[in-house]
Amino acid sequence: MASQERTETATPRRRQDARERGQVARSSDVNAIIVFLTVLVVLRILTSREYDTVATLCVHYWGALDEIRVSPDSIMAYAITAIAQSALVLWPVVVAAAAAALAANLLQVGFLCAPKVIRLDASRLNPVNGFKRLFSLRACVELLKALLKIAVVAYIGYSTLWGSRHLLFVLPEQTVAGVMLIIGDIAYRICLKAGLALLVLALADYGFQRWQHEKDLRMTRQELRDEYKRQEGDPLLKQRIRQRQRELARRRMMAEVPKADVVITNPTHLAVALRYDPAHMDAPCVVAKGERALAERIREIAREAGVPVIENRELAQSLFRLVPVGGVIPSQLFEAVAQILAYVYRIRGKTPAFSSAA
Repeated sequence: MASQERTETATPRRRQDARERGQVARSSDVNAIIVFLTVLVVLRILTSREYDTVATLCVHYWGALDEIRVSPDSIMAYAITAIAQSALVLWPVVVAAAAAALAANLLQVGFLCAPKVIRLDASRLNPVNGFKRLFSLRACVELLKALLKIAVVAYIGYSTLWGSRHLLFVLPEQTVAGVMLIIGDIAYRICLKAGLALLVLALADYGFQRWQHEKDLRMTRQELRDEYKRQEGDPLLKQRIRQRQRELARRRMMAEVPKADVVITNPTHLAVALRYDPAHMDAPCVVAKGERALAERIREIAREAGVPVIENRELAQSLFRLVPVGGVIPSQLFEAVAQILAYVYRIRGKTPAFSSAA
């Protein structure tokens, strides 16, 4: 069925859920190559700066072998000293590697803490699922990547050695230090070229991982509707809530009808209840209004409470159309309302406060 096909773009909520489960677009090759290139460059820099230090350490320990008194304490002391002095030389490499690994992760996925990843998932132990993953598109891509990387590294190694063959022929004429420098330079160039080539492949792999991740996150139309219901709420429930709110608002409105001074009708289709308190209001306000059945109910409550009901077709239509419940009458209706209130006050024997206020 078309509704079951994953054709819809993932919602932000689905992306967040996948991220919490550790499902993000990430290439492990990018991390490995960035760390490799960083360590390679740092070692290159340290080779020129720390060469004398390393050479001194080698001469010291290799030259003192005949003077070492073999015992558990002496071997442990020499080992601790050697490790400490080596750490002084190599600590920039360790720090650079850690910083490169952290930067590579942050660039790909940002800061991510996904405790759900370490939970036991029985589906991962299912041999059927493992067999499916073995022959999946992702597994085929990983195999092609591995073969391509082997081919690239082999080609770069061969071409670099072939281009440096004139240096290899003069190695027998060099001192030990000269041989180490030549071999180290060739090895550095091979590693650097291979690392840059693998970095290009790693970036391509990252693009594939993003494409695959977006494909895996796609949703069916039914899933999209369910997601919308979870976020926005069940439409039926929302409808019941709105209906309940309207009922409560109607009850509050009806409770104001007995307090009104007059109800103006149309004569049967519309009913608008007005109230005016000169001590607290600048102008009369609409306390209730309705049409058809609701208008009839307003008239009934008004008659039961002794509120005058006056028919004025044009004024009722204007008030119903222009003034919301709780709103004051507009200036263009001020005179017509004043005449009706003055009439109501006279028949009730009250002082026409509205007229005097006008």
